Amino acid sequence: MFVYYALAVTALLIIYYFRFKDDRSKEPPGPKPWPVIGNLLDLVMASDNMTLSLGVLAEKYGEIYSLKVGSKKSVVLTSKEAMQTILTNDVTFARDFTGMFADRTFNKNLGIIFSEGEVWEKLRPWTFRTLREFGFGKSSDMEYFIQDASQRLFASIDGKIGTDKKKSCDLNVELLYNNSILSIMWQMVVGQLSLDDDPYLKLLGEKGDACIRSGIFGASIVNAYPFLRFVFPKALGYDVQMDFFKTCNLVALVREIFLNLNDR
Repeated sequence: MFVYYALAVTALLIIYYFRFKDDRSKEPPGPKPWPVIGNLLDLVMASDNMTLSLGVLAEKYGEIYSLKVGSKKSVVLTSKEAMQTILTNDVTFARDFTGMFADRTFNKNLGIIFSEGEVWEKLRPWTFRTLREFGFGKSSDMEYFIQDASQRLFASIDGKIGTDKKKSCDLNVELLYNNSILSIMWQMVVGQLSLDDDPYLKLLGEKGDACIRSGIFGASIVNAYPFLRFVFPKALGYDVQMDFFKTCNLVALVREIFLNLNDR
C-alpha cells in the first residue's frame, strides 16, 4: 500500500513541478503546459479547428506567445507585424532539427531549406542570386520552362480525353499536375529535360504524393513526439517518408553521374 501512496505523491509532485514551477521568464507568455501532453488540452478546449485554436489563444496571450505541443516548445506568431519583426532577426535563422526534418537530411546540416549556421550563411547569397537571375536575368528561360511544361500537360490531357470534344469522360487529376510542376523545377536545377528524365519525374511525383498523404495524420504526432516514428513507423508514415527521401537523393545522385559522363 505504501508503494502506491509513494507513486501517487511522486506523480503529483512531478505534475506540480512542470505545471507551476516551470521557469518561463525568458519565453513569451502562454498557457502553462502539462507533463507529457504539453498544451494539447488548451488547443482542444479552444476550438475543434487547429487554426482557430491558435487564434483564440492569441486573443488571450497576445500575437506572440509560447506553446508546448507534446515534448516540443514552440513560439506562435499570429500577425504580419510579428512575423516581420521576428523572422527578420538573425537569431531566428535556426531550423527545427528534430523528427522528419532531421530525417530529410539524414541528420546532417544540409540543403537550402534545412541548413543553418555557417552552412546557411554560405548558401544564402548563392540562393538569392540564383533566384534573382531566374526572376530577371533568366526570365526568358523560365518562360520557356513553363511553356514546355504546359504543352506537355495539355498533350497529356488530350491523350486522356481524346480529340472528340462532344464526348464527355472522367478525368483523374490526382497526379495530373505533378509531372508538369516537377519538370519546371527539374529544368531550373539541371538546365535541361530529356525523355530519359520522364521515369524519374514520374517516380518522384508518385512517391512525393504518397509522402504528403502519409504525413496528414502522422506528421503532427511525430512533430510532438519524435521518438514515436521509430515505435510505429508504418502507422505514422515514417517508412513511406524515408522511402521518398532516399528516392530523392538517389535520383539526384544518378542524374549527377549521368551529367558528369556527358561532360567527358
